[in-house]
Amino acid sequence: MEYTVEDYGIEFEVLDAVDSSVIYLGGYRYSGPPWTLLLKSTNGGTNWVDMNMTVSNGFDDMFFVNRDSGYMCENTFVDLYRTTNGGVNWERKVNGINQFPYKLFFINYSTGYCGASHNLLKTTNAGENWFVLSSFTGSIYSVFFANEIVGWLGLSGGRIMNTTNSGSTWNYQGIFNFFNNIEDIKFANSLAVGWAGTGARFKIFKTTNSGNTWGYQIDSSTSKNISIVDSLKGWTGDFGIANTTNGGGTITHINSFTNFVPEDYILYQNYPNPFNSQTKISFELRSNSFVKLIIYDIAGREINIWQSNGILLSGRHEFLFDAKGISSGVYFYKLEASTQDGVVDFSKSKKMILSK
Repeated sequence: MEYTVEDYGIEFEVLDAVDSSVIYLGGYRYSGPPWTLLLKSTNGGTNWVDMNMTVSNGFDDMFFVNRDSGYMCENTFVDLYRTTNGGVNWERKVNGINQFPYKLFFINYSTGYCGASHNLLKTTNAGENWFVLSSFTGSIYSVFFANEIVGWLGLSGGRIMNTTNSGSTWNYQGIFNFFNNIEDIKFANSLAVGWAGTGARFKIFKTTNSGNTWGYQIDSSTSKNISIVDSLKGWTGDFGIANTTNGGGTITHINSFTNFVPEDYILYQNYPNPFNSQTKISFELRSNSFVKLIIYDIAGREINIWQSNGILLSGRHEFLFDAKGISSGVYFYKLEASTQDGVVDFSKSKKMILSK
């Protein structure tokens, strides 16, 4: 039977484009049983064929290493399956998995990783056996490995972890102190440029130095799913689909130094000022706060707004403002720091001059 993706009673959860022709699409069929629906296209999505998959209750993730060989997992039950004939038949491969699998990533047919609750599992024999490689205090929401030595994980609570020694140790690569989970993480071939999606509306996080520092870009989708072609081209999606052909545009950075507690709230003068294209705005927080930083033109119109998705810890923070696309002139920046209940503890504005 052939389907279009608009058919009623179908909810699609996962998509894996193996190449420009072969695409797999997994979801739920509310008119079932069978409840699980796996569609396959061999002509770039023009037509879809039902693979009549009946071995699972649903999809949480799917990863194909080539046109024929792939894996899928479902975390309502401890279910992980492998196919070697393009989705016609599936074998259950759960030896060593004792927690619900949620996220998959394979370097090749034999070597892969599975995020299962707090544990990162690894296989070196195509899923026949799994063993715990590392354990964490948070749940694993996304996995990306460049090879068996270098990899990244996205965890609950907005945390990114990086290993450069095959998972023996992991280093924290923080973005901000927000409550969103790192739902997806992808790196381009150079491994310097990468993106992290949190499901936060209008934001996707980007690094250009392998995750040592992160900034954010504006994204019209929620970036819960990311697909990257190279450092310039990619797609994101959840509530809608967004596409970039220029690396996502301007990156806004904020760096945090939270090893001391300031005596008061302070908004510093931007530096340099006047500035040509970029300037740094620093501020100190006496208490953990929700923060909003707004840039106005001389007529009082908002031209840029940054706000934390969660609480910023007390300490010193530095915000890098990029004035790309706006003209020379006088501008104002305003900092608001609020409690979790929405009470504004601090509000202050300062003037800055852009001279191009």
